Formats: sequence, C-alpha cells, structure tokens
Amino acid sequence: MGCSRLYIVQKSDCESIKEQGKRYAKVIAMFELCGCWKIRDVFTQDTDCYIYAHDGETILVEDCYGAALKEISIDDLIKHIHKMRGEDKNYRRIPPLMGMLEGFKKDHGDPWGELAVLHCEY
Repeated sequence: MGCSRLYIVQKSDCESIKEQGKRYAKVIAMFELCGCWKIRDVFTQDTDCYIYAHDGETILVEDCYGAALKEISIDDLIKHIHKMRGEDKNYRRIPPLMGMLEGFKKDHGDPWGELAVLHCEY
C-alpha cells in the first residue's frame, strides 16, 4: 500500500464537461497525508467526477494502483477524524488537515458550490 493524497474539489454542474461518464471537478486544495493508514478506510464511495493531475493535462479517475478515486463529504471526514484513536489521531499532519477542513466547512456555500474530498493512493 502506498501513501494518501486528499483533494478538496468543487464539482461542476455543467453537463457538457464530462469524461469517461464522470463530471469535472476543480481541485481547490490538495493535502499530502503520506502514511496515515486509518484515514483511507473511510473512503468507500467511488466518486462520480474526475480531476486533472498536477500537469494540468492528465485526467485522473483512478489512483496509480488502478483503483477508482473515492470520495467523502467534508462533514463526514471531519466526523471520522474525531473518532480516530491512537497513533493515527496524533499523526502530525492531522491537525493542519482538520484546520483546512473546518475552514471549508465554515465557508461552505455559495462561493464553493458542491464540495467533496477525494482520496488518491500513490
């Protein structure tokens, strides 16, 4: 198993921007979690969207292991992190991740539209 990368995305409502049967999602933020093993377990739903990789041209619908990108809502991810125990909850990258998620939650609404968190393993 590899490392985890999370993408905060804004899903598009535009029907004309589809690829491989999925709708476009704009990456708003990306967060490297590296080896936080328990966090990946909460991502169980395949996403209905695609994103572009860092090169701006490569379409991502799956991770580098061939698994479909998974998604969760910001609220559900926050709840999951609060339930985490032990070493993973104390992992040094979790507090800044929580700060970012809480910031999006507080400001969620008209400026952002439909937000989701995508999980990509690499």
